[in-house]
Amino acid sequence: MNRFITFGQPLLNLKLIMIIAGLITVVGLPVSIILEFHNNNDWLLYFRLYPHLILFSLLSFGIVLINLHLALQQINRKTMLIRCVLIITIVSIFLTYIEMTSNNMMLFEFSNTAQSTIPEPQETIEQIRNIPNSIIDTNKIIARDTITVSKVEIEQALKNFKLQQNQLNQEEKRNYYKLMEIGLSYPTWEKNRKSFSFSRLFYISSFFIIVMASLMNWILLFLYSKQDVIDFNKYLRYLTIASLGLMTWIPLRYYYNLTTLNLLVGSNNAIGHFDVFAFVLHPIYFFVLCRKIYKAGKYWLWISFIIVFVSLLTIVGRFYPNLISNLFGINSNGITNLITWGACLLISIVIGLYQLDWLNLPRRINS
Repeated sequence: MNRFITFGQPLLNLKLIMIIAGLITVVGLPVSIILEFHNNNDWLLYFRLYPHLILFSLLSFGIVLINLHLALQQINRKTMLIRCVLIITIVSIFLTYIEMTSNNMMLFEFSNTAQSTIPEPQETIEQIRNIPNSIIDTNKIIARDTITVSKVEIEQALKNFKLQQNQLNQEEKRNYYKLMEIGLSYPTWEKNRKSFSFSRLFYISSFFIIVMASLMNWILLFLYSKQDVIDFNKYLRYLTIASLGLMTWIPLRYYYNLTTLNLLVGSNNAIGHFDVFAFVLHPIYFFVLCRKIYKAGKYWLWISFIIVFVSLLTIVGRFYPNLISNLFGINSNGITNLITWGACLLISIVIGLYQLDWLNLPRRINS
């Protein structure tokens, strides 16, 4: 059975769109980082610092794409969907622009030779000058009223700080955080585009695709009723799996906010400025989803699983970020990563193959 549909125009061929999205996000982003930063295993540092983007894309997002595709197959009326896709695209472009010009840039966004010289007030110069030499040699980066920031220096400063942070006083930590704020600030680099990495292109593209998929998931739940789809139970099942896949982003994002940003710039905020939309909208989405599942057939086991899964991921992310750090993040090691990343990837692959019926291919060929 052909599982892919065409909206009547080659430009809207869903199969091609999903394949391209998967190649860019699920494969392209992590592979580009590995290839570009394979020296000294810097890619491992980035995977551990930013799992909400890199590991989420690799381990979960493929399942999201597959189930959104299968849900779209169930829709009878698609004219309204095309109009909504145009609106979603515009919103996604706007949000992607905000993301790519925001501060707290990620280290893999810079090339290995990235360097920028910027003027700073004398007060800031003195603050950075007082960073301990065991963290960074400030004589190399300060020249009168300018600071020369390089990726090599700030990355080494991060590694040194991680090892020595318990031995530093609060003022020394604030001085370090100030340097990192400047080093990861978009205005520091916006006039020096040659310092951006090739992986940044995949990151921007992946962010756009993830936002598009998240908004599409919302549209599919709220736009269509039982009369608009072929099999409403299948439709809800596909949306449920896609939503639970997207939900795995939540604990990883909590980890990024509470652990990674704390290590980089001293932030203790569990929810970032733009995160509030996701964290507020997720409960609303799952409430509506469970309500529709209940109306479709009072599938209490199905509903209970959703509630337990969502609650567990939220609690772990918010109150036990160290657990994520030890399993996936900055405090993990190669053996732990091999087990946790490998297990999650294997589960994701098996689920994907099962839903695409590829596991039943020998049986179908013989029948």
